[in-house]
Amino acid sequence: MPRSLATAPHSDPSGARVELRGACRSYGATEVIHHVSLTIESGESLALVGPNGSGKTTLLMLIAGFETPSRGEILINGRRMNREAPHLRDQGFVFHHRPLFPHLSLAQNLAFPLQLRGLRRVEIQLRIARMLERFDLQDAAESLPPELSAVQQHYGTLARALIFDPALLLMDEPLGAFDPPLRLELQREIKDLQRDFKVTIVYATRSAAEAHACARRIAHMNHGRVENITP
Repeated sequence: MPRSLATAPHSDPSGARVELRGACRSYGATEVIHHVSLTIESGESLALVGPNGSGKTTLLMLIAGFETPSRGEILINGRRMNREAPHLRDQGFVFHHRPLFPHLSLAQNLAFPLQLRGLRRVEIQLRIARMLERFDLQDAAESLPPELSAVQQHYGTLARALIFDPALLLMDEPLGAFDPPLRLELQREIKDLQRDFKVTIVYATRSAAEAHACARRIAHMNHGRVENITP
C-alpha cells in the first residue's frame, strides 16, 4: 500500500484559505446555489455532503473555477477569484471517474502538469520518482491507464493532482466506484494525504459516513444551501 512521507515539499505549507461570501449560481431563471457563505481554513479538510441535486458538486465547481458565480464572491487566500481560470488557482482536482489520459503512460500523466508549469526535466523526474514511491506505483510507471487496476488508477490520479504541490485539493465523489471494504482503506489514505502534504481538502460526497472518515468538518447541503455545519 502507499507509504507515508515524513515531509512533502509544498508551495504553501499551511494550505489555502477559501472563503465563499454569498455565493450564488443560476442557470437562466433557476438558482441552484443560494447565497452560500462558508470559510474553509488553511490546512482544513471539509466535506460537502448531500443527496444528488443538493448542489455540492456545483459548489465544488465554483471553488475550482469551472463554474462562475452569478452573485457573491469566492476568495482564495484573500484574493477574489470569481473569474480566475482554474489553472491559476494553485489547486489539484480529482473527479470521481479518475481521468488519467488513456494514451499516456502513468509517468507521462504525472509529468503533464509539471511540463505545463515549465519545470526543468531533472525536477520533473525527481517529482515523478517521489510520487511513484509515495503511492507504491513504481512498477506501473510505464503502464497505460487501461492496464492499471482501479486502485492504481485512483492513486495515479491523486499523484497527478498533488505532484505540483498545490495548496488546495478538490475531490468530487472520488471513491464512489469502490466496494465498501476497499473504500474504508482509501478513506484512511485520504486522511494521510492531508497530514503528509499539508493541503486544504474540500471533498464532495453523498455518504455521511465517508465524510466523517475523511474530513474534520462537514457542510450539509440541500436544495443549493448549506443547512448546517458539524465538526
